[in-house]
Amino acid sequence: MFMENRYDKYKDSGIAWIGEIPEHWEVIDLKYLSDIRGRIGFRGYTVSDLVSEGEGAFVIGGKHINQCVLNMESPDYISWDKYYESPEIMVSKGDIVMAQRGTLGKVAIIEYDINEATINPSLVLIKNIKCQGKFLYYYLNSESTLTLISILNTATAVPMISQNQIENMPIPIPSFVEQQSIANYLDQKCDEIDELITLQEEMITKLQSYKQSVITEAVTKGLDKNVPLKDSGIEWVGEIPKHWEVKRLKNVCSTNNASLSDKTSKEFEFDYVDIGSVSFELGIHKTEKYTFQNAPSRARKIARLGDIIVSTVRTYLRAIDIINSEEKEKYIYSTGFAILSPLKNILSEFMIYICRSEYFTNQVSIYSTGINYPSINDTALKMIYIVMPPLSEQQSIADYLDQKCSEIDELISIKQRKIEKLKDYKKSLIFECVTGKRKV
Repeated sequence: MFMENRYDKYKDSGIAWIGEIPEHWEVIDLKYLSDIRGRIGFRGYTVSDLVSEGEGAFVIGGKHINQCVLNMESPDYISWDKYYESPEIMVSKGDIVMAQRGTLGKVAIIEYDINEATINPSLVLIKNIKCQGKFLYYYLNSESTLTLISILNTATAVPMISQNQIENMPIPIPSFVEQQSIANYLDQKCDEIDELITLQEEMITKLQSYKQSVITEAVTKGLDKNVPLKDSGIEWVGEIPKHWEVKRLKNVCSTNNASLSDKTSKEFEFDYVDIGSVSFELGIHKTEKYTFQNAPSRARKIARLGDIIVSTVRTYLRAIDIINSEEKEKYIYSTGFAILSPLKNILSEFMIYICRSEYFTNQVSIYSTGINYPSINDTALKMIYIVMPPLSEQQSIADYLDQKCSEIDELISIKQRKIEKLKDYKKSLIFECVTGKRKV
């Protein structure tokens, strides 16, 4: 808590998660500060326009609103007005939108007029605001509101709160002049923090790009810079060491060697890995537990130690990982993965770096078909070109990349921790200011 710049006198707010507020502040329910209209959507815009685009970004028709309010897993290119036929209303600059189900606690302030809107049950619109709008936005976007929402939400399936609960949210309110000062101060400070976060994110992007270049260089050129070279015959690879070979993937890996039988016991329980459970940077980062009878029909593939999983659907995700633990070997994998099993004289530790190299992922992208959900079939995947050194070099390259990538990953982790600290500081700053713990 900030101890400097405190107000002279405080009183109990009557709100447990806020505690004391400045003595001259009032606590007023949101319904007395604005008009609230339920279930607001945006007519004529697609679902894909309404999903979050990074941390704190929200896009409608190509224009940014400064906070994501909705993140739906609905099919792309389906307009809201096909779902909800209802009278159109005007959404004005300065109005506030709040999610009342799904991504609870997401808030946006409208930055431009929208002439036609239709009804969507996930959002409420806060109009005709009778206090300083940006102050109210910051309060609704504070930890105080998130705490209240967590108390009010009793849904077990999809998180939600009612419009009535939103209307009765208590808001600590200072004078209008103070509201304006707090909003201006937070605008400035949050912009400064966001710039620092952006800087760290840009540095992470550069480090990730550098990591990719290190991997691709090592698996296509080797470690000896003085070795004679030859043309690989692959346009996007160029020259390779003269003693290396160019092969098709089918000549270095077998694919999809094992899967669950339809006769598998209905009670067989397992951890399932879907495409969304794997990221390019983190590998497998989550699983879902199922019994065979309740599992998705695509939960079928089995991977063994040393195998490599490569996503063949939504290939732009580059969902790739190596099965390098007994735990991963016990998982069941989606049929959306190809399970690559390196053949004799091919090291798995080297093969995973090939699969993570740009020359491999670019080929997967080139040979994928489909616009919204690009995929590559098994035949096309097997025909991808692989640059292969002798076994002895595979190990030295893998060892070198293990060390280099570990160093780069540590630098990335440092940047990510800085981002988390900045985000925590921003949250704390907003809370302290909109509840009067810090005098502006």
